[in-house]
Amino acid sequence: MKKMIMILVIVFFFINSQTVYGETEHHWNNLNNLTETALQLAKQNRFEDSSHLIVYFKEQFENKPGIQSELSADDIRTVSLTHTHALEALQNKTMGDSEKIRAVTQFRLVVDAMNSEYDPLWSSMEDSVMNVFSQIKTDVESGNYESFQEQWNEFLIMYEMIYPSVSVDVDSQIIKRVDSHISTIDNRLFDQMSDSTKEQHISQMEEDLRTLFDRAEEDESDPSLLWVIISTGSIIILSLSYAGFRKYQGEKERRKQRDRETNK
Repeated sequence: MKKMIMILVIVFFFINSQTVYGETEHHWNNLNNLTETALQLAKQNRFEDSSHLIVYFKEQFENKPGIQSELSADDIRTVSLTHTHALEALQNKTMGDSEKIRAVTQFRLVVDAMNSEYDPLWSSMEDSVMNVFSQIKTDVESGNYESFQEQWNEFLIMYEMIYPSVSVDVDSQIIKRVDSHISTIDNRLFDQMSDSTKEQHISQMEEDLRTLFDRAEEDESDPSLLWVIISTGSIIILSLSYAGFRKYQGEKERRKQRDRETNK
């Protein structure tokens, strides 16, 4: 009887855990919808309405059980920083519209990255980023440094927008390599390099950028599916174990019965 109770408790634990997981997933979907709506409002220049949703997001993020518990301290800090940046941008009367939209986009990408195990939204920026960088490479090879500077500034704007979400999904060593390239090009020493050295440096940075985006495209197992497999498998194992236990008990009773009949 005690073993039966123990099995029922374990089964209840798995079922309850799966329910909690489903609730957390539902909360994340709501947060994603909030930030997507806030972004669409910002794109329509409805910045005040967008800011109201950003404020509401914070209330939901802090008060819903289970959401923050599955994030690291760094991830929570990233959400907090990009949330603050987006809200301040929306409420800034002197900031340009495009800057406000970029700030909200940055926040939107971070929230998505927190709950996307594969194909995060920021990876959809690959074509835009790599097209600009391709032009940068062409400018360096042709010596057109006026165009190079314009394209470089455009690249920095886009990279800054995706950087927080990249830091959530991509190995820090890959990010550090790209950051090192950026620091080198921003440094005046880059201007003093030979043309061949510049081209070599740009080519290596292009390769590291592709590696960065490739990491976002790596197919990973859907965690919800994995959880179902684990939970279902565990319950099946428990059921089989219980069936085996009942069979063992039955055999034991039959042996006792045969012994009693033999001893008569």
